[in-house]
Amino acid sequence: MIHSKSGYEKIYFQPFCESIIVHQKTSCIFTASNCNMRIFLIGYMGSGKSSTGKRLARALNLPFYDTDKEIENEQNKTIEEIFSDFGENYFRSIEHEYLLQLQLRNIDGVFATGGGMPCFNDNIQLMNQLGVSIFLDRPAKELVQRVETSKKSRPLISNKSDVELLNFIEYQLENRNYFYKKATIIAERDCQDIKSLVHLITEKSYKNETEILDYNHSSFSSFLEGIEGVGNPLDQLLKTYQKVRDHFLYDPYHLDLRPEGLKASSVLLKKRAWCVEKANVMAACGRRLGFPTRLSYAIVTNHIGIEKLESYLRRPEIVFHGYVEIFINGKWVSCTPAFDKKVCRLSGVEPLEFDGKQNSLFQAFKGKERFMEYIHYYGHFADVPIQLMNSEMKKYYPHLFDEVYDTKEFSFYHL
Repeated sequence: MIHSKSGYEKIYFQPFCESIIVHQKTSCIFTASNCNMRIFLIGYMGSGKSSTGKRLARALNLPFYDTDKEIENEQNKTIEEIFSDFGENYFRSIEHEYLLQLQLRNIDGVFATGGGMPCFNDNIQLMNQLGVSIFLDRPAKELVQRVETSKKSRPLISNKSDVELLNFIEYQLENRNYFYKKATIIAERDCQDIKSLVHLITEKSYKNETEILDYNHSSFSSFLEGIEGVGNPLDQLLKTYQKVRDHFLYDPYHLDLRPEGLKASSVLLKKRAWCVEKANVMAACGRRLGFPTRLSYAIVTNHIGIEKLESYLRRPEIVFHGYVEIFINGKWVSCTPAFDKKVCRLSGVEPLEFDGKQNSLFQAFKGKERFMEYIHYYGHFADVPIQLMNSEMKKYYPHLFDEVYDTKEFSFYHL
């Protein structure tokens, strides 16, 4: 039971069905909750939120939810019946609780919201905190045409004539546009096709500076000296990959899962770094150079030279191996800057090169001998999922959380 700030207590939401998604490029299985993306489509009734949302969800490999239908299913009443039986204030309280549930249970997807949802209880601010909100902006006259055939199912307009309907929509838009235009993205009429929306989401979600990917920190100017501003952007990116790969010696023996330890600018102060830290630096540099980037994580097993690390981890799996996906020329391309040239030479494998065209992941074999194996994918993220990283490592390595490890040979810090 959720206790609402508005005073209504008996508000329940059953667990969402978890969707299984097949990643189109790698055929790896992801769950919807691992994609770390919430898209909220907002706008007036009839603006196309549901139809656009379904197509957008398919394009992004995310589940689709219609918030009105979710509430109707949960309350076992239509929106019209809820308005009639309990009043609008009660309905608005349920909408707010719905958003709080997304936050509490980390539910991701594309959400077609009710027309009034962003305008009450600070919901638009909450949506922007939870994900990306998109305002589908349409003129009042077009909205009249679009809702004319469905007036009976819309309690606010069910008894209005055409003239009354136009006046009503124009009046409501004057009030609601104040909230709608606080959206992360305002999609004008000619930018509401799926390709344009995906582009806008990609630009907004994966190019922002974050607390961890703090690419405007002064240390990045020094790190990218001689690279940034020299040649075309792709050349700069590829040179940056090589620098991130080889500037830091790969060191999986000193792990810090706290925000201050994972911050990209903090990593730049080091001479050694593990895969997650190097991925953070690469993702931050990519965004600084103008490329959308996202962080990806997997469980891997390394079959060569793993004895020392395995003695500390007490099992063969390396949990939360980090790499980076970069949006280049219209597609996501993966790169793994973890292993520097020296480590590769000691391991007897070639260092991974990255051309910006093909995925560059760890080699599966050293000659005929298996070298690296990916056994589970967590998905991709716009920022470092610190809570998930800590919880997963605690699941696999509970002793690292129960004991203190702080020596020159091995250290481990966590939340």
